[in-house]
Order: sequence, then C-alpha cells, then structure tokens
Amino acid sequence: MATIKTISAALKLIDVKKENLRKAFEDLQARSSSLSSFTLTWTDLDAHFTSIQKSIEERFKELESVEDQSHPSSPEPNQATANICPPPLTPPAEAPINVGTVTVRPELKSFCMKMDGIALRSYIVKRPKEREAIRHEIVEALRLAPDPAELVLRATDGFYRPNSRGDRDHDMCVLRRVCIFLLDQLMVMKPMIKPHVKERAKKLAVEWKEKANTDDEKSLEPLGFLQLLAAFDLVNEFDRNELIDIFVIVARYRQGTELCRTLGFVDKCPEIVQKCIDTGKQLLAVKFISEFGLTEKFPRVPLLKAYVQEAKKLAQKVRKDGDFSLQSQNEATDKEISALKNVVKFIKDHKLENEYPKETLEKRIAGLEKQKSERKRAAASALSAKAKSQQPKGSKRPRTMAPPAPSNPPAVQLGPATGPYGLLGPNPSVASYTGRPAAPLSGVGSISNVATAPYGAASSAGLYGYAGAPTGLPRNQSPITPQLYTVESHVPSGYYDRPTAYSGYGLPPHQYPHSSY
Repeated sequence: MATIKTISAALKLIDVKKENLRKAFEDLQARSSSLSSFTLTWTDLDAHFTSIQKSIEERFKELESVEDQSHPSSPEPNQATANICPPPLTPPAEAPINVGTVTVRPELKSFCMKMDGIALRSYIVKRPKEREAIRHEIVEALRLAPDPAELVLRATDGFYRPNSRGDRDHDMCVLRRVCIFLLDQLMVMKPMIKPHVKERAKKLAVEWKEKANTDDEKSLEPLGFLQLLAAFDLVNEFDRNELIDIFVIVARYRQGTELCRTLGFVDKCPEIVQKCIDTGKQLLAVKFISEFGLTEKFPRVPLLKAYVQEAKKLAQKVRKDGDFSLQSQNEATDKEISALKNVVKFIKDHKLENEYPKETLEKRIAGLEKQKSERKRAAASALSAKAKSQQPKGSKRPRTMAPPAPSNPPAVQLGPATGPYGLLGPNPSVASYTGRPAAPLSGVGSISNVATAPYGAASSAGLYGYAGAPTGLPRNQSPITPQLYTVESHVPSGYYDRPTAYSGYGLPPHQYPHSSY
C-alpha cells in the first residue's frame, strides 16, 4: 500500500516538473539562433510528455484495481455462496479489449481484424461525440489489422465522388475529415507498407493531385493529398516546388507544420513563409516563423501589425460591397473582431506584450462590439416603430358619438355656468379670467371638449404627436463608421479571406474546420 501512495505522490508532481522543463526549454530556445538546425518546439515536447503521462496514469489505475481486488472488503464466503460458480476469466463479447495500455472497443477491433475499411470509416463518421476517445484507441486498433496500410487505403475510397459538391456537402465534408484522420493516424503508426499497396497509393495520389481544388482556401482536398503522401511515404514521387504552393494552402490547418516536418520541407519553410506574406496571410506566416525559429529573418511584430491593417481594409470592403447595409456592417465587424482576437491570442501565447501591447487591440475589440450592440438596438426600435405605423386603421377603437340634438329643444332654465362655457352660452366672467375669447356652443349635447381649453390643449397636441408631429425614431442618414486606429504597415497589401473570420491560427473545429478531425 505504501508503494501505491508513493506512486500517487509522484504523479502529482508531474505538472510541476513539466513546468520547470518548459522554462528551461524556453531559455534554450532563446539561444537557438546560434544553432542552425534547432527546429524543435515546446509543442512537440509537451505532446510527447503528455502521451507518456497518460500511459503511466492508465497503468497506475490498473495497478490500483489489482490492489483493490487483492484486498476485498466483502466477508469470507460461507457454505451458501461456496457452491456458486465464479465468474469467467475471459471478458464477454461486448466488453472493451485491452491492447497494450489502451482499451479498444470491440467494434474497432472487429473492423480492423476483418480489414473492413468502409465499416471502420462509417463507424467513426456516425459518432462525432466519441471522436476524441476514438483518437486514443485507433492506433492500437490498427495494429490488430493484418495490413494496416491496406485497411486505411480502403477506408479512403469515396474521397472523391461523381457529381459531388465537395466540401460544400456537409456529409462529404465529414467523410473527408475522417479519411484525413485515418491517414494521419497511419502516419503516426508508421507501419511497414507492402510494395503493391504503396503502388496503389501512388496511383491514388496522382489522381487526388489532379482533382484537388487549390483555388478554394477552405478546401480539404489539398490537405488530404499531403496526408496521403505522408502516410505512404510518397513525397519523392512529386515535384517539391509544386508541393510548396500546396503547403501555403494547407498552412491554415493544425497539421500544416507537422506535415512540413514529416515530408522533409523544413528547409523550404522560408519560401513557404514568404509566399504566405505575399498572399496576405501574415498570421499564417507568423505561425510558421514561430514553429521553425525564423524570427531573425522574419520579425513577427511588423507582420502582426500588417495583418491588423489588412483586417481593417477587408472590413471596409465588406461594408462597401454590401452598400453599408446592417447585415454587411455586422459581417464586417465580426470579421475584424475575429482577426483582432487571433492577434491578441498570439501575443499572449508567444509573450510578445513588450513588443506589441495588446491593450490597444482590446480597446478596438470593445469598441466594435459596442457599435454592433448599438446597431442591434437601433434596428429593433426602428422595426417596432414601423410595425406600429403600419397597424390597420380598422383595428382602432371607434369613437362614441353623442346623439344628435333635437331641432327644437325645450327651453330649460339653468343656473349660472360653472365652467368657461355654460350650457346657455359663453360665460363672460370666466372668459375674461382665462384670457381666451369664449367660443360659441355648437350644440347642447357637444360638451366633451370644453373643459380642457383653458389649459392649452391645442399647444400640447404638437408635443405629444397629435397635431402632425412625426412619430417614431428619426432615421440615421449616414452609416455608422468605426473609429479605426492607425497601425503602421510593413508588408504589401492584401488580405486573407478565412472561412470563419480569420481563424488561420489555432484553428477551431468547425466553420473552417480548425482541424481536419
């Protein structure tokens, strides 16, 4: 039991030790300029140690379970329970199967052992909420296949389909992401590939390269092509200069930098960075600069400032193209906010606050969000006023009319009038008190409006909108113009139109897909 406690205490110190290692690594990386071949990043080390940590923790849990079974809390079996058959030692058919240190679900095991690539792909496609768990199991599951490379190659069947809308089709997009995921896991696994399987993969790669849509920045097709080359070691079968142009497109994905290392393009990174800058993808250029230690050749802060400027220009273009409509203004605001947030995140992650203070960017973000909120409120108020003005007249409550006075009313003798007008005629004394001339009475029954005359009902009508005063909110004749701050530009103009508002750095999941899976 003391051993269990010792291991548990040691596991709790892993995070502290990893943090100390990270600080030491950053100190080493700061001196990497003197090492031309120093391309290692903390992300690589962190992923390696995280994998080891998870493996140790899983083994520790197994050890704990064995310790608990060796010290059962239940009482000794009596004569009544002694005749009961013990449970079988083999797991039931539907129970998860332990392969190495990872528990693999029986479905994955079955598909891989049967070499059913299509069923394996369909199983993953239909379980989007379980994909992270599947990610930890799939490599061990592939090891159970008689030929893992052949299995994954079968699973990629249907990456291109006749009369398909490509990535614009949601189901097709999901299928492609799963194919890319399986190719990525095969690349991690690095199995031995049989010659005939590699030859089939080569033919498929030639076909994919010809079909790949390199004009659409959002397309998954270039990424799938590079993943196929990496998984089956086919990079030498193609022109490296042509592949550089494809890398510029794939740079927006999470796998971009890893593919660059796997396919042996580290020495071509300066060319990739320059092409990203020339095409207005400054944030992606900064991503590669940081990953491959190119900060001396390509200073990052001027590129970040240029990216902010291009984001502002793009927002202005969106407003203008949309004729400054409410929709175009909101779209432009969302794009600029997303771009600025990406820059702020990059500054924080790479500790560049001293070189590029993020406070100005955060103020700009707050101002844009406030403008969007104000436009939303103004639009709601204008819509409400318009709805009231278009209300049908028939829905108004009809006025109650007084009955007509008899043509020859009987003479009635009344006392002195108590208001400015009496039923028998104007009261001169009251008229002189109010300073207003007494008006003649139009009829005996018309007495509904005589009581308010002394208090200026005619003048108050304009105040409350009953005398032709305009109703509703005044229309803003000019569009709302954001207060843009000036940032110095250091690179040629151009902007990078991302699928989900400048999400090239640190991709996200889903609009453009932040990751392939």
